[in-house]
Amino acid sequence: MVSHLSLIGVLALVLTLFFLALKREKKIKELFAYYKALFENQAQAVVIEEEDMTISLVNRKFEELSGYSKEEIEGKMKSLDFHPPGEREKILTYHTKRLRKIPPSPPQVYEVEFINKKGEVRYLQVYASIIPETKKVVAVLNDITEAKKAQEELKRARDYLNKFIMYANSPIMVTDGEGRIILVNKAFEDIFGWKSDKVIGKNGWMFLP
Repeated sequence: MVSHLSLIGVLALVLTLFFLALKREKKIKELFAYYKALFENQAQAVVIEEEDMTISLVNRKFEELSGYSKEEIEGKMKSLDFHPPGEREKILTYHTKRLRKIPPSPPQVYEVEFINKKGEVRYLQVYASIIPETKKVVAVLNDITEAKKAQEELKRARDYLNKFIMYANSPIMVTDGEGRIILVNKAFEDIFGWKSDKVIGKNGWMFLP
């Protein structure tokens, strides 16, 4: 026959385990709340996608970037839905290689075009990796649209300036900060009799009176 002391001991053990479990559950909930807050308040858009590329979780920044709400996205849309047809094959290949570990490994950082709800094209830099012990992929999306536009504007301005220099009637010589020649135009070649490949890198002072 089991004594009262034995029953009390068993009960105490059960209660101890119960409260430890509660404490552990509370700790897990606290950690979950902490990581959820980190996820939601990231400065960049973050998305988690399943093996079939269905989006299972997005943060507020992704909602802002895409123009869609969580309710419209999570469990209903795939990441490919946000990219133009010309880029989908590349993205699908990266995803498949990443999950199946097919060499060569896909780049961890790459650029893509992204189409939001309004049909506007944005340019994103993507950082993607597998969540350990799962078939899920987490991707951090950095909007580089404005930087991309600035680069294109700078390139157009540089091309225009180069054309202006090359076809000017007067001889033009461009030097760097140390006086080395980096560009001469056709008028310079005609007047001085020097081809550009012979003077590039030389000190520009040699052509000045």
